[in-house]
Amino acid sequence: MKNKALGILPAALAFVVLSSNAQAHGVVAHTVEGGVGVRVEYDSGHPVAHAEARIFAPEMPEEPYQSGFTDVKGFFMFFPSKPGEWRIEIDDGMGHRAVKSILMDEESVLQDAVTVPSRNRWKETVMGLLVIIALFSILAFWMSRTRINEKA
Repeated sequence: MKNKALGILPAALAFVVLSSNAQAHGVVAHTVEGGVGVRVEYDSGHPVAHAEARIFAPEMPEEPYQSGFTDVKGFFMFFPSKPGEWRIEIDDGMGHRAVKSILMDEESVLQDAVTVPSRNRWKETVMGLLVIIALFSILAFWMSRTRINEKA
């Protein structure tokens, strides 16, 4: 029984060491202020929900810069990358269409992206190794207690 536990320990440590290059990455969402938003509604005042929205940049008026859908309240947001005239087209797919042009000046354009310090991967790796060592220590202690009880 002891030989089996000792055989598993090197294999587990080798797995951890060799797989350290395949670390997972996280995704973090941040609130960004600014941007340009439109709210689209029908003549009745009801929002145009889940309608297709396409944004066209000043330098490429025929190819969409961004596309998506309005939310349940008829809102759609985007962040222009350059100054100039941006065109927004909203189509509800039932024959209703709205087109709006927005002139963006240099001050309105999102200048810098929000940067977030990266996570400390080494700290996470060391903590993972310590957890594995702790688990194997508990297993070894339990196996030694079982062996002592069997001899008695």
